[in-house]
Amino acid sequence: MDFTAERNPTLLPDPFPGDAQGIGQGTQLAQALILAAPDADLTLIRVDPACPYQVVAAAQLIRGDALRSDSLVQRDAELNFEIAGLRTRREDLRQERRAVLDDFRQDEELIERRNAYFKKQAELEGAERDYQQKLQRFYKILEDERGLKGIHIVTCSLVWNDGYPLGSASLISRFFNDTPYPALWFTPAGNQRGQTWIGLFHDVDGNGVMEFSPPGTALSSQRWTPELNFLAWQPFGKDRGLDLPAKANVRISIQWQEVHEPEFAQQGDDVYREPLAKLSVLVLRQRDPTGAKLPADDMELIARSQGLPLRIENLPDSATYEQIVEFTVPSAGRFALRVEGQVHPSARPVTAPTLPAIERNWELQPRIFVDVVDQPSRLAGRPVWLDYVTDVGTMGVPSDARGLITVGAADNSGRPESFGSPGPPPYLELLLKPDLFTSDRLRVETGGGPAAYGSGLAAAFAAGQAAALLNSHVPLERADAFFHSQRGKFLRLP
Repeated sequence: MDFTAERNPTLLPDPFPGDAQGIGQGTQLAQALILAAPDADLTLIRVDPACPYQVVAAAQLIRGDALRSDSLVQRDAELNFEIAGLRTRREDLRQERRAVLDDFRQDEELIERRNAYFKKQAELEGAERDYQQKLQRFYKILEDERGLKGIHIVTCSLVWNDGYPLGSASLISRFFNDTPYPALWFTPAGNQRGQTWIGLFHDVDGNGVMEFSPPGTALSSQRWTPELNFLAWQPFGKDRGLDLPAKANVRISIQWQEVHEPEFAQQGDDVYREPLAKLSVLVLRQRDPTGAKLPADDMELIARSQGLPLRIENLPDSATYEQIVEFTVPSAGRFALRVEGQVHPSARPVTAPTLPAIERNWELQPRIFVDVVDQPSRLAGRPVWLDYVTDVGTMGVPSDARGLITVGAADNSGRPESFGSPGPPPYLELLLKPDLFTSDRLRVETGGGPAAYGSGLAAAFAAGQAAALLNSHVPLERADAFFHSQRGKFLRLP
């Protein structure tokens, strides 16, 4: 089942990225599931990683909702318009046939008219064949979507760490939290340990620069300020290095939630388009890390975030904002993050009249995440924070949903993998995640393509264990209770 097909006018799926001969990550996860449940019947569903709404649509169809997406409604309208046009062309040709083929003269002009008619007829027949094939693809999509109803076990490897509100505030997380779901849904915890920092905004000296550590925290021997958070590079299977590799495309996102006064929304005023926290993200390069020719604190600006942050969630009493900066590493070297800005302490906007009695204060707790977005760098390793890093806030969407079974990666002896996101999710410190651990040391075929690893494989393997339980005639309710009772435990295949 390919959800990318329904959004294309041809009703053909998007081309697969990367090596056409390699085995995709989804197929590798299916192989991991089959290792635990060889007799399971599988349905592979392809969604665009840039479109979380397709995951929600698949979940609704699995639940049995009578759903027809906006894309399919549009395709239906296009098919109706197309068949109307074909009928008009067919009628026009029928009229032309009378005028051309009923005249048996063989002069040059009439011969050209006949040839033109036969060409039009061939083109129309080709268009009608294309239409019929497109119509069959449309009906096949509808049939496949109806066939999703009743699936008992689902696993999805996709996790979004930016672009969507975290802390169970995203559309997909709210869907699973707010609605009882008739299937076991396994989601990976993520493989981003070391890539997140989350904490309170501190600016003790009042210079407009955030400090990454609380007041009074001692600095390491190599650092001169808590206002910089240096980056490092973690290659796969090798020791961590201090230099980011050249040409790596690095993206740093900072996301935060603000408390707002609902009275302005009730009046229809959008006074919070500009947030209460005015933050800028700067990336600096250390010019001489050794300090031999230049002072070690001599830094040059590489990139700075521009403009207002994106407001990714807007509610009457709160909003979530995100600011992003991307840069390409010009040459291998050492880079650091600096966050500049000021925070208005009141929940009321600066321009609104106020009195002390109606003031409400709030605290800013930003979450900063770093990653690489180019495929060569993704296959080589990942950036991590060197100086200030937290295990809290490492999980993305929908791993932060209470209604899903979040699976962490562990080795065959049950020890969590060092790269696995340990949890808890952002802004949900009391939500214990991952729900369970299982092995990711699985042998699956790659066909020469990039190998899947980590909690994605672990989640698929856990889903396979659930399928094995159902195949042994364990009721779904009992299987669900079993997996939710394994909080923090390591599941080993019997």
